Amino acid sequence: LKQSNIAKENLLHSLRKEYDNKKINIQKLSESEAHYKNLIKHSPNIIYKYSTQRGGLFWSDKVENILGYTPEELYINPFLWNECIHLDDIALVIRARIEEEFTIEYRIKTKFGNYIWVNDRLMYKTKHEDELVIEGIVIDITENKKNEEALIKAFSRYQMFFEHSGSSNSIFDINCRLILQNKESIAQLGISNEEAIGKSVYEIFGDNAEDIYQRMQRVIQSNNSETFETQFNLITGTKWFRSSYLALIDESNVVLGVQVVSHDITEKKQIEMLHLVSNEIVTVLNNNKTIKDDIHEIIAIIQKYTQYSAIGIRLKKGEDYPYIDSLGFSDSFLERENSIIDKDQNKDICRDKDGKPYLHCTCGLVISNNKKSNSALTNNGSFWTNNSFPLLQLTAEQDPRLHPQNTCIHLGYG
Repeated sequence: LKQSNIAKENLLHSLRKEYDNKKINIQKLSESEAHYKNLIKHSPNIIYKYSTQRGGLFWSDKVENILGYTPEELYINPFLWNECIHLDDIALVIRARIEEEFTIEYRIKTKFGNYIWVNDRLMYKTKHEDELVIEGIVIDITENKKNEEALIKAFSRYQMFFEHSGSSNSIFDINCRLILQNKESIAQLGISNEEAIGKSVYEIFGDNAEDIYQRMQRVIQSNNSETFETQFNLITGTKWFRSSYLALIDESNVVLGVQVVSHDITEKKQIEMLHLVSNEIVTVLNNNKTIKDDIHEIIAIIQKYTQYSAIGIRLKKGEDYPYIDSLGFSDSFLERENSIIDKDQNKDICRDKDGKPYLHCTCGLVISNNKKSNSALTNNGSFWTNNSFPLLQLTAEQDPRLHPQNTCIHLGYG
């Protein structure tokens, strides 16, 4: 009987605990729902839920502020939104709705008969048989579009100069989205109009985007101009540009956007860097230190200006060319790659017809300096590449190097 009572007490305790947990979960769910409804209520944009089979399932109250129709009017005619879309844009909207994700801009007719521009972005999508249910957010971008049109109108006055100035010329709206760019800009950035127009600076410039955005905002707010020298990591390579940011204004002195005029000053910067490097190296050589100390300081200077992650210098010792100094390479790498003399299975040195040892891998290729028989070398006997990983795909017959080790590539130095 005592055990039976204990079991009943345990069961009652479990039931009470389960009831309390359910009560807490219901309360949390209710709070979450209230929070979600509050977000929708105070959002300045239209939140919607739309079925390709049944039309509009939900419209937030802001639809009346933007389109003129109340949610109730849209529920009475579930496909009214579709009927209001501009005829030239309806195909775009239909295509977008079947995509995995979309952000599109199109025109839609208000209750008052005028057309406005909207940005329609998919938030969530479900599919059941032939029905797609889309949840999204619509933003009124009519003012932005008016600014774009005003920018293009202002631009038309000096279109010839814009296209043929010889400089990279581009125009951004007040939201820092690219509106126009000339052929020089396309060539410098390596991005076509189809890929770039309408994109923000964050989508175009990567690591440099935040600095560019801040500069544009200062110019927009001050209605002034600023000039900067900046290094960019672009698809076309690492380059330096001197860029002037100029506010574009209309007849009422309202800022419509920013024009950026850029000149490629990479060669100028390289010459400046060479002068600085040369001056510092001459200073090192005049300090009367040992050759080993001089070499260490010189490669530190080279690394500082080039930002190379690893640098090594080989110096002839006997018949070999071991590393005399380096920066950035690990000890294990240096020990493994110190010798570049080619040896056979018996560890004997492989020699050419003149008795000289064969030198393997890329370092051996450069030191051997046989430019006549090797087109991989530059006119001055150097070997360089922006990406050495394709070398791993070469066959022995294709590879200009003798018995390449490729250790530096496999360890990420390539």
